[in-house]
Amino acid sequence: MAGRKVFVGSLPDDVQEDMLRDEFSKYGVIEDLFVKPGCEPGRQWAMVTFSNASEAQQAKEATDRVLQLPGGSRPVEVMIARNQGKSDPAPAATFGGYGGGYGGYGSQPEGPKKIFVGSMPDGITESAIREEFSRYGQVTDIYLRDNCDRHKQWAFVTFANAHEAEAAKNATDRILKFPESEVACEVMFSRNQGMNGKDPLKAGAPAIMGGCMGGCMGGGVAQGPTKIFVGSLPDDINETVLRAEFSKYGQIVDVYLKTGCEPNKQWAFVLFGTNAQAQNAKDSTDRRLTFPGAPGPCEVMFAKFQGKNGQDPLTAVSGGSQAMMPAMAPMQSQYWRGG
Repeated sequence: MAGRKVFVGSLPDDVQEDMLRDEFSKYGVIEDLFVKPGCEPGRQWAMVTFSNASEAQQAKEATDRVLQLPGGSRPVEVMIARNQGKSDPAPAATFGGYGGGYGGYGSQPEGPKKIFVGSMPDGITESAIREEFSRYGQVTDIYLRDNCDRHKQWAFVTFANAHEAEAAKNATDRILKFPESEVACEVMFSRNQGMNGKDPLKAGAPAIMGGCMGGCMGGGVAQGPTKIFVGSLPDDINETVLRAEFSKYGQIVDVYLKTGCEPNKQWAFVLFGTNAQAQNAKDSTDRRLTFPGAPGPCEVMFAKFQGKNGQDPLTAVSGGSQAMMPAMAPMQSQYWRGG
């Protein structure tokens, strides 16, 4: 059953119930409103319960990261509360860092606590990452990858509990942009939650990081191909333009733009977080999307080889769908032989 209660975070420290009621009553009948008392500065939150789920959904869609109340430092975060019971307001939302222990009512939830953060500026420091993500809870560990390729900087951030990790993911994915960054960060749950690649994410968990910005942590594609080939690109296209276009369809883990192509032979690989996202991008853009200056609409198809270095042939990850191979192999070969 869909939820009638929404969590509202990033409220002004001095927010009043009347202000919230006036704002959210635009979207339906409010049955209950709870403003958390005694929150730490910058961590004020509230719960708003509507008379039905459609009103709650409408409020979420209209206000999440859009509404900024007087005195607020940024737009509010609004989401459907996880626990819909009226008697236990606190664990209802996903924002574990609010109120100095928001997730502390009852037992801590099981779930992923480590997130992957990609598309960070090349010169970022651990202290800058810690300062940003500690807004959402207690950061217990940060791993900042050394010697990344240019514009490929990434890190792992581990939180004290799953609520806090989910809060950080929801609030920052494709929204947070550090100074000197060209694009917003991609933030997702790490596939392996242990310190040394142990403790794989359990089945049924939310969308996870599939390629670790270039396969650094290993692991193949388990649920279908996630890498697409994009041909017939304009000769002067850049990675930023590609990311802006294809991020409409999901979380981009990596982009490889081939350099030194012949005129009208420009191509790229785009790696998504999940097979569903890659399929959506392929279906939506193949022979439909035309970039300015391109010789024609793009050809978009699953890459013949899904691994970073040519391993994992498509038939191994697509359930033996060999019918795809004859059609796609010649087209990719005219751009580049070798996957």
